[in-house]
Amino acid sequence: MRRSQYFGYAGGDAANNLTFSLVSAFLLIYYTDVAGISASTAGTLFGIASVSTSGPLSVIRMSSSMRMPRTSAKRASVSPSMQSSRSPTASGSSAASPPPAS
Repeated sequence: MRRSQYFGYAGGDAANNLTFSLVSAFLLIYYTDVAGISASTAGTLFGIASVSTSGPLSVIRMSSSMRMPRTSAKRASVSPSMQSSRSPTASGSSAASPPPAS
């Protein structure tokens, strides 16, 4: 990975974490001041939401990484019969041309 890509991903991750933190702080203030929920109840709500979303996602990530084989960056070769069936016609459209008149 190039250095510019590394810093790009790091910047995106930092922005994502900042956004999540700001929204979480806003919701916590909203729940306690506007909705009238106690701070302990709001904290418990955040904890339950965090555990309930992270648990299934972790299982899904682990199971999908076990089933999916790693692929190389090489492009798969296409057989000549596939290439001819996918090539556009002379008119530029991909519709099949009518059979020749006999």
